[in-house]
Amino acid sequence: MIQKLKKNGIVAAEAGITVTDSVTGLFEVKNASLAGNDDIKLNFNFNNKENLASGVVVTSSLGMNLITEGIMLTELSTKVLEGESFYNR
Repeated sequence: MIQKLKKNGIVAAEAGITVTDSVTGLFEVKNASLAGNDDIKLNFNFNNKENLASGVVVTSSLGMNLITEGIMLTELSTKVLEGESFYNR
């Protein structure tokens, strides 16, 4: 799981990843950050089978924002970097 996140630009410690449902492949990821940018913190739910992040809370110098719709893991770091125009909808 850590490697899968890292491959998609998200850095998370093992202690910050909790299995919430092993049957359906659901995880909770806490206190993750964007690779190369420790100032942007992420907390989100992750469906491993669908590669989908949801309920993403982004904390940065801009404040705290919530991305409510599901986002493919491959797009998450890019969407977060797009700034408030994306995650303040």
